[in-house]
Amino acid sequence: MSLSDDSEALGLFRQIPYDKKRSKPGQTRGNPVRIGEIGDAFIKKLAARAGGERGVLAKNWGTIVPKRFLNKSVPERVRSGVLYVRAQNAAVKQELSFLKRAMIEKIRLFPLCGNIKDIKIL
Repeated sequence: MSLSDDSEALGLFRQIPYDKKRSKPGQTRGNPVRIGEIGDAFIKKLAARAGGERGVLAKNWGTIVPKRFLNKSVPERVRSGVLYVRAQNAAVKQELSFLKRAMIEKIRLFPLCGNIKDIKIL
C-alpha cells in the first residue's frame, strides 16, 4: 500500500479516525517531490501576492485614470477578478464610477490584468 492511499489501517496507526467520505489522496499521489519544486511553487505564490496585477496597475495608474484623479485614487487590491480602488472622497468616487467601463478596457490591455471584470470604488 502506498502512503498516498488513506485507509482504516493507516487511520488506526495515526490514531486518527478514518472517514471514507472526507479522505482524499495527497497532491503528489505518493511520488516524491523535489524540494526545488516546492520552493518554486512557494515563490510563485509570493510573487503573485507582492506584485502581480496590483503591482502592474500601481505602476500604470497614471495611464488608467484621468490626470485629475491620479493623486486622489489608488488601486488597493485585486480579488476574484475585482479591482478595489480607494478614492479620496465621495465626489471622486462618483466621478470614477462613471469611468468604470473605460478604465476596465484600459486595464485589460496590461499583462496579468486580462481577468479583471469589475471595479469597486471604496
